[in-house]
Amino acid sequence: RLRAEGDDAIWMRRRVDEASPEAFMRDYLSDMPGVVLDSARVESLTDLGAPLDLYAYVHVSDYAQTAGDLYFFNPVPLDRYLENPFTSPERLFPVDFNYPRTHRLTGIVQLPEGFVVDEIPDPVRLTFARDAGTYQCQLGEQAGQLVGRRSVNLRAVSVEPRVYPELRAYYDRMVSADDQMVVLKRGAPAAEAPAEPDPPGAANDEGSGNEGSGNEGSGDED
Repeated sequence: RLRAEGDDAIWMRRRVDEASPEAFMRDYLSDMPGVVLDSARVESLTDLGAPLDLYAYVHVSDYAQTAGDLYFFNPVPLDRYLENPFTSPERLFPVDFNYPRTHRLTGIVQLPEGFVVDEIPDPVRLTFARDAGTYQCQLGEQAGQLVGRRSVNLRAVSVEPRVYPELRAYYDRMVSADDQMVVLKRGAPAAEAPAEPDPPGAANDEGSGNEGSGNEGSGDED
């Protein structure tokens, strides 16, 4: 599930209302090769005081890499940072993000039959400029599924050039965090009761489903 709040929710409500949840998600997923949308739905479309929740169910062909009895795959199949948008080592003018934003994404990946989790990334929490930006990601196994929660919170509307190196390093760390891999191995699962992972940080992350969120701020460089 993708949860949008504030100005992000206003923008997404407008886009969904102009078309449909399915059309919005198909357009959103159009630049993600191999991702096929099975269905989509929306909640709180007309409740302007509530966050907007978008549910999308997708499947991805040939996503995992294999080596013998091991499967390797990235647990953030959608909307992860593939590269740092801030490529210049210096900046002369402020970075304008226009408005604060919060993206919360929960993904559920169905594990292949006969496979269990062998290695899983540790929880990650990153901050920028005294919590002007925060990134959190946590993964856990639950009853044959991999459940991941990821949130990106940007409170800064404008970042001055003197703080730009810290912003650029923060995005480098988010790219690295989104590039971590889960390893599955063939074998019988251990006998234990499934437990839902705690949301990263506290109780900030919500939802279920395999989905993506919006883009972060301005990536234009001077």
